[in-house]
Amino acid sequence: MILVAQVSDTHFDLGARNNERVERVMAFLADLAHRPDAILVTGDVTESGKPEQYAEARVALQADIPVWAIPGNHDERAAFRTELLGEQPSDSPINHVHRVGALTVIMLDTTIPGEPGGRIEEDTYRWLREVLADAPATGPIVLAMHHPPARLHSPIVDDIALAEPDRLADVVAADPRIRAVLTGHAHSAAATTFAGRPLLIAPSTASVLGGAWEVELPHRVMDYAPDPAVALHVFDESGAMTTHFRTVPMGGFLGVAPVWAVAFGPAPTGHPADMTQPFRQIFAGAARLRHARVFHPNGLRLSGRLHAEPEFESLFGTGERAVLARLSKGVGTPAGLPDVLGLALRVLDRDEQPFDLALATTGGGRLTRFVVTPARGWRSARYGSLLPYRFGSDAPVWLFAEPDAAQPESPALADLAAHLRERPATFVLSARGFTGPPRRVAEVTLHPADAGDYRTDFFDPMANHPDEVRMLPEVVGRVRELAYSGSREGRGEPS
Repeated sequence: MILVAQVSDTHFDLGARNNERVERVMAFLADLAHRPDAILVTGDVTESGKPEQYAEARVALQADIPVWAIPGNHDERAAFRTELLGEQPSDSPINHVHRVGALTVIMLDTTIPGEPGGRIEEDTYRWLREVLADAPATGPIVLAMHHPPARLHSPIVDDIALAEPDRLADVVAADPRIRAVLTGHAHSAAATTFAGRPLLIAPSTASVLGGAWEVELPHRVMDYAPDPAVALHVFDESGAMTTHFRTVPMGGFLGVAPVWAVAFGPAPTGHPADMTQPFRQIFAGAARLRHARVFHPNGLRLSGRLHAEPEFESLFGTGERAVLARLSKGVGTPAGLPDVLGLALRVLDRDEQPFDLALATTGGGRLTRFVVTPARGWRSARYGSLLPYRFGSDAPVWLFAEPDAAQPESPALADLAAHLRERPATFVLSARGFTGPPRRVAEVTLHPADAGDYRTDFFDPMANHPDEVRMLPEVVGRVRELAYSGSREGRGEPS
């Protein structure tokens, strides 16, 4: 069996929502019992073709299995090549061919620069004929592109579909090895036929576009409420293909009920003085409304090593320890604006008990260490625990992390991602009490994580810590625990 996942119309725009939805889909694929042999991304990777949007996409779409992408009408070829594919800039069509076992995947660029509709250029047809001639004589072939070559009864897409589809139909009909045509563009899971073969349209991870039977123009037809979805194409030993569509839950469905009911659910029951459930529901509702984490929605998934100082080896373990990490923006401000930055760490191999730390940019003084502080850039960020920790019977201490001086001056995630592709990021962890000098705790080195190593685990310093570690005061820690669990509930994750 060969399994090929198809993700489409991700529309990375440097905002929290679309990035979070793709991250959820990629985590879903990584957690499948039989993981895909390849992931196809069939166009409209970004919202407007900006280099920083491709840098964001490159991070979110990273995986330890092949990920192959082609542009859509929202993309820009030169930036697509340099930022996403790591190639030299060029405005020529982005066509490529791949083989997965007996399967040949031919990906065609159907974009017309500056136009919403599609067309296959003469050079692409020439290239396609050569690729078909070189393909195995008996193995199955699929064509993947952005623009559908057939009518879908969509009030918008049908007017900006593939031009001159009959020419492609002649190619498809003449080659029995071509088992199907895969496209995106429609923002709707759909299945029809083209030239006597299945034509399968993958849903968008970003939104759903209504059909002609649902709403008439000029009324609003784009629905941002449904959860993201993905197409899964299964090829058996004979080359026959079966497609399944899967929705990936985000938690919450805006637009199907009053906002209060959708966000917060039924009114809480029980003792009127017990505010635990209402407080938890507030954060769950905020996560549903945002379709993302309540705070720190945008971030980079990292892994690396932690080396603890001898004084703190009882907490972290001796020698180097594997860690997972996430560097994030607290509010999700546009690229260059200051934001509260976050550093979450999980020490993985500490006697099989995870140890999570969640730090945010704060002041370093006796009073300002309690206050989150927007940072102007990754280099100048100073991360703190906000609340003190007690390790065993020791006096309470605050934890801080200081970045190395080579990190980017700006707070843009795209700049940080570009930096991490060139060199790892290092942080020095320290502990400080109310008085006395800081004590060095550990050094952490981080680099981009492979999807296979970075699972869907959430960071929760309230739930994941050694028995001898407590966050003070405990009543505030309880409130923080409710915020974490409520936010996870709102995103559809275990709480």
